Amino acid sequence: MSEPITTWSEAITGDEESRLEGLATRLAELQAKRDRGKKVERGLHIKQHGGVRARLEIAADVPKTHAHGLFAKPGTHEAFVRFSNGSARDQHDKQPDLRGFALKVLEVEGPKSLGDAKTQDFLLIDEDTLPFRSPEEFVTLLESAENVATLPFKLVGKLGFRAFGLIGGVAKFKGNRGSVLDLTYHSVAPFCVGPYAGRLHLVPLHQGSPHAKAMPERDYLKHELAPRVAAGGLSYGVDLQLLGTGDSVEDVTLSWKGPSVRVAKLTLLADDPRTPEGQRLDALVHEMSFDPWHTLVTHRPLGLSMRARKHAYFKSTQARRAASEPDVAAWKSFG
Repeated sequence: MSEPITTWSEAITGDEESRLEGLATRLAELQAKRDRGKKVERGLHIKQHGGVRARLEIAADVPKTHAHGLFAKPGTHEAFVRFSNGSARDQHDKQPDLRGFALKVLEVEGPKSLGDAKTQDFLLIDEDTLPFRSPEEFVTLLESAENVATLPFKLVGKLGFRAFGLIGGVAKFKGNRGSVLDLTYHSVAPFCVGPYAGRLHLVPLHQGSPHAKAMPERDYLKHELAPRVAAGGLSYGVDLQLLGTGDSVEDVTLSWKGPSVRVAKLTLLADDPRTPEGQRLDALVHEMSFDPWHTLVTHRPLGLSMRARKHAYFKSTQARRAASEPDVAAWKSFG
């Protein structure tokens, strides 16, 4: 079993800031081109299946190695959750895609990496790794994917034989994986846990539904989510995995080998997304920005993927004029 270590380090090159700023600009140009003449939307994770409220309960028996920042002491926090598809397109739910789980925890005290709002964001997907070796590969894929029919040819022209490995990695993203409520989610990219580096995993504690298969309806995942959220009883174990010997804070293509420790429980509130209040909540969450750099310094994002997000998310948030960070009063306004 791999023991957690504090000897990790980031590999930051001298030209990294300018390089990542250039990639963020390329992403912003794709976003602007896609939304020209329309309301500007997120660069990625456009399609929202549900914006809901939740409560996060920090466990009383968190080990000392894991008890830092948000997880330092037991307590309860209100939170917002956004379920989404990963694509830059608002497409049919049966299409191959990632699923996203964005968590915004409220009333989190302490010095922040970005701004001074009392929020702590975690962004997760239903894959434990990603096929992209670098942000450059990711942006190149998005640029090439503007026309799906010519994507392989463009990608080979830009990346050579590496394109085949990347296409194979992306091909594992299936469209029909059941309800977004029943998937296990992973932060993939790491963040600080005090002197350690960690990754977060959300594991469903409720019984899964067998009914959310690929349906003719374009938005069947949203339609399946709504009555189940309203019925209540949906919760997740929040598991924290610390980096051990042989793991990397820079490489998101590899899983970590160490064990995960249950540090909290996240419970979705039984708000009904089909009511006017539920629709108002969904609209509020849609306008929010979820950014891994909305975080305690104790949980500062780590690795090239996270450093690239700092540039890209800022440009995207500014372009679509995202709502300011919410407080607990906004959460309580829904009763």
